[in-house]
Amino acid sequence: MFDAHCHLPDNKIKALICTSKSEEYALAISCNASIGLLPPFSKTDKELFFSVLKQKATLNIGEIGLDKRYPNMSEQIEFFNQGLAFAKESKRLVSLHIVQATQTALSVIKQYTPLKLIWHGFCGSYETAKEFNELGGLISLGRRSLKSKDFERLLTLDFLLESDLPQGEEQENTLKALYQTVAKIKHLTFEQLEAELDERWSIYKA
Repeated sequence: MFDAHCHLPDNKIKALICTSKSEEYALAISCNASIGLLPPFSKTDKELFFSVLKQKATLNIGEIGLDKRYPNMSEQIEFFNQGLAFAKESKRLVSLHIVQATQTALSVIKQYTPLKLIWHGFCGSYETAKEFNELGGLISLGRRSLKSKDFERLLTLDFLLESDLPQGEEQENTLKALYQTVAKIKHLTFEQLEAELDERWSIYKA
């Protein structure tokens, strides 16, 4: 199985490990995890974010994005622009965190394509996912995605699956259950779905 979005500590299964705060960076570096930053954040946090990425060229970016549950949207948009610009310049893959800000996020993303982007925890519409695929991104579906009215249609697009949990037994069991659910919907064996997603990820990250 491949986990398209999980969290520290280090992982025993194939995964894209993401962070969201500067306190996690030391451990993230030791396991070659992605470096991310979500609100609330300070000027010092943002400076450290870019400093670490400049020093460690092998690290991907994630999770960054826009979250309307926090009031500082103008600052978030400015940082999101800076993060995507850096990703484009340094050719990094980006894991996106988008909450209640879909259209704003898409308008920013369009300024920087082509980029390698994964929309973590996607719960939106089929139309939004299709547009994101057409921009070159992959949606990543997790437990909350199952509640989407378009969930089965989303499985006709380019997608990955995620646990969004720290490494461990719960992560592995959650991801396995999600794989089983999706395999049943798509009329595939577990192994066929696993091979499909492994191939999609290997091609995308190359």
